[in-house]
Amino acid sequence: MPTSELYPVFLKLRDRPVLIVGGGALALQKARTLDATGARVRVVAPALDPALLAAAEAGRITVARRAYCPEDLTGAALVFAATDDGALNHRIVAEAEARGILANAVDDPDHCAFYTPAVVRHPAATLALSTGGAFPGLARALRECLDAWLPPGDAELHAALVALRRRLRRELDPAARREALAALIAGVKARYLLATGRDGEGRERAPGAGTARDHTETASEVGPAAGSAGRSEGPAIDTIAANTA
Repeated sequence: MPTSELYPVFLKLRDRPVLIVGGGALALQKARTLDATGARVRVVAPALDPALLAAAEAGRITVARRAYCPEDLTGAALVFAATDDGALNHRIVAEAEARGILANAVDDPDHCAFYTPAVVRHPAATLALSTGGAFPGLARALRECLDAWLPPGDAELHAALVALRRRLRRELDPAARREALAALIAGVKARYLLATGRDGEGRERAPGAGTARDHTETASEVGPAAGSAGRSEGPAIDTIAANTA
């Protein structure tokens, strides 16, 4: 499908039920990526990868060691069909869509209501890349390029920028706020352009001029950092999987 026909969206899945049918490597991969979202992941399959069983024992997911049945779809916000049986995956997707549930047959783009993109997670933003299922390897290559391009160590800087934006919105009138935010955004844009060897206007810089990785700002240059909170429900699936290898 042409990417121009896709509608990019970021889903809030915390505490929402997500069904994965399948117990092998593909199911484990989906469970790992869903783990960070806080979704309530349920895996259904007669046989399960040891890492999935370990994740269930740790309370990260729930599992049902049996064959799929249509009733498994009840209440699901998303469905992933990740078995090694293409016909079964197609049936799962069709039954999910008949109930108005978005479903994805893993590695089978012709039987997907949505695609899972290659993702770049950076303190300043999460970036998602998709080729519409046509060439996933290209999306992964672009992700690796962006990972290499974005300056590291920006967590404190990003928190400070967010705190400063809130302060500007609270303390300045609309006209002054727009002007201040425009200057702030221009500075951030220049920082990331430096990482590509270009100046703040997008022009190529002279050789030897350095990059944003050579001139990493600190949060203290912008303002006070904002606090953050993370999940604390025990070890993540990646950690559990590493311990079962």
